[in-house]
Amino acid sequence: MKGMFRYILAVCLIISTMNVAFATPADVTDMNEQRAVDVLMELGIVHGFSDGTYKPELMVKRAEMAKLIVVSLGLSDMATGNTTIFTDVPSDSWAVGYIRACAELGIIQGYGDGTFGPENPVKYSEAATILLRALGWTDETIGGTWPSNYVNKAKELGIFKGVKYRKANATRGDIAEMFYNTLGLQIDAVDQGISASTRIIPDNMLIRCRAMAPDNLEVYTGAGDELVNCVEYIGQYSSIYKTSDGSKILVPVNAVKTLVGKKVNDNTFRVGRKYYIFATSGNSLFYTYNNTSRNKYFTNVAGLVNGKEYYLSVNVNGDVIKNVYAANIWTANAAGIINDEDIAGILNQNKLFGVKFYTNGGKIDGKEYQLVGANKLADIKKGNVVIVYKQSSILGFRIRKVAVGTELIKDAVITERNGGEVVINGKTYEASTAPGAITDLATNPIYDPANNNKFKIYLDAYGKIYSADKYVDMNS
Repeated sequence: MKGMFRYILAVCLIISTMNVAFATPADVTDMNEQRAVDVLMELGIVHGFSDGTYKPELMVKRAEMAKLIVVSLGLSDMATGNTTIFTDVPSDSWAVGYIRACAELGIIQGYGDGTFGPENPVKYSEAATILLRALGWTDETIGGTWPSNYVNKAKELGIFKGVKYRKANATRGDIAEMFYNTLGLQIDAVDQGISASTRIIPDNMLIRCRAMAPDNLEVYTGAGDELVNCVEYIGQYSSIYKTSDGSKILVPVNAVKTLVGKKVNDNTFRVGRKYYIFATSGNSLFYTYNNTSRNKYFTNVAGLVNGKEYYLSVNVNGDVIKNVYAANIWTANAAGIINDEDIAGILNQNKLFGVKFYTNGGKIDGKEYQLVGANKLADIKKGNVVIVYKQSSILGFRIRKVAVGTELIKDAVITERNGGEVVINGKTYEASTAPGAITDLATNPIYDPANNNKFKIYLDAYGKIYSADKYVDMNS
């Protein structure tokens, strides 16, 4: 009977068409947090406060985490009743049912003295552990020693994407991002309340929270009506989930691996220092340029240009690329080291390096461009290396991606050079390909180990050398 009830619950999660209207809380300014909070609010997983704020800087308590988990798994029915199993959780507590459900499922454990600590803050390591257990991972399936075993697995699965792990209490903003990164991950290893014989395949938090599941995998082109910023997913072979009423794209979930690297030849693709072999050149792949769909298919990888950097959606087995579904290329159109005039252009003219942003109501539209290396445009500072990628639209050229390099190597000593690479303070760097960047690291910046000259090196968002102050006095 219990299994049948759970089956009915699962079916209801799919057919429900409830759609909740919401407004993005004004105090959520980080672009990644905005996207995460908007999607989680649409799914009914998180809520703001009555004053219209979200308070992303507040710490998340264990009782709050228990509710988030139960709701995101679509198991709120398990949280009914007032039976408590912990001495510090009273039967009239708002969280008693959520805490009991998480404990029964083995997702959040109590302490050895019979308490739960509902008011205790959740650390990042604990949040990673809880989310992985919600997906079915256990101490046995992960192995290793806590907490590094769970933290490393969470990083591997992308749960920490956009979130800096630290030994501290987790904030509401970061927890939202971690849940967002978990939404499309398969719930595989354990039942989590729905009979294995009746489990919906695929099974993830999106489906359990009434998102409309896709019928087929497809290359996401960005042509739909998106609820949030989905620019980074364009060109990826994805499962495209929509809001429960089907009116808006909620999130595309990448169905295969994305490799970022350069095509060496028709047989080889290089990612960093690792080489992959194309198993076949006969794949038909979809091609996009600067995240603009060109509605173009190549019949094989020979259509891609040798030496160019691509984002490939692929199936990989070891170092062999079995299938290539899509290729996206980003070509930088403008770049430079930011000055006060550039910052003023963003603030007052909605443009950067002479290229306009998409706008909405006279303000820069945060849904229409991708930001790399920074959380929001206001984080861009004088001295940063910024690269702009634009696309053609009916309005003219508009910015589609901004990549911000914030790292500056001071007193750098170049100890070795090899063609397009140099060794600085024991680490190997290559030249940026952005407009205006140093192109020949063999001679520039000047290689002068005999005189021990030091340089100030500016890195782009991808850790490549963009510029250098050639002669910096070693005593300065």
